[in-house]
Amino acid sequence: MFVIGLTGGICSGKSTVAKLLHERLGIKYIDADRKAHEVYKQGTPTYYELIKVFGVDIINPETKEIERNALGKVIFSSKEKRVELNNIVWPATKEIVRKEIEEHSKDNVLIVLEAALLIEAGWDDLCDEIWVTETDKDIAIMRLMKRNQLTKEEAIKRMNSQLSNEERNKHAKIIIRNDCNDINALWYQVKKSIHFSQKKSALL
Repeated sequence: MFVIGLTGGICSGKSTVAKLLHERLGIKYIDADRKAHEVYKQGTPTYYELIKVFGVDIINPETKEIERNALGKVIFSSKEKRVELNNIVWPATKEIVRKEIEEHSKDNVLIVLEAALLIEAGWDDLCDEIWVTETDKDIAIMRLMKRNQLTKEEAIKRMNSQLSNEERNKHAKIIIRNDCNDINALWYQVKKSIHFSQKKSALL
């Protein structure tokens, strides 16, 4: 088994890269951000811990589920609040991801673990190699404004809450640049990268 940790800044194209690897090469794909949704579910220990720390205003009064958007408004306005959230959510999510990887520990497979906060959360120790997608900050801001219907100020605040490209790239074995919204150009980089190592190629 060989695990590629795929990360990158907001709107840098990491999900597109993961999708290409899965759909065109059949590589198993774990979306850590989706796995993180499980720790927010009603009835889990983290659900009650989040309510205790951030209050009942993060709860939908009808469904009783945690509203991610309401929680996001709280944490993106305060570094201290983000730290509190991360200390609750990151360890719980890592355990879910670790168990899924372990299920394939005896298989001769290549796994892509996509995680926006792979480096920050310390999940890189689950991986054999780190890939990073990056794009120009101004391009990422424009994409984020369009995707999430945010103002430029809101988008910049979210961008500034994460690692810079330079900090993230220090951990990378492979860096994939995604500025031009050209899927063929992106696929060329992905295909070249996946065959870069004989070790990975042997698993395909």
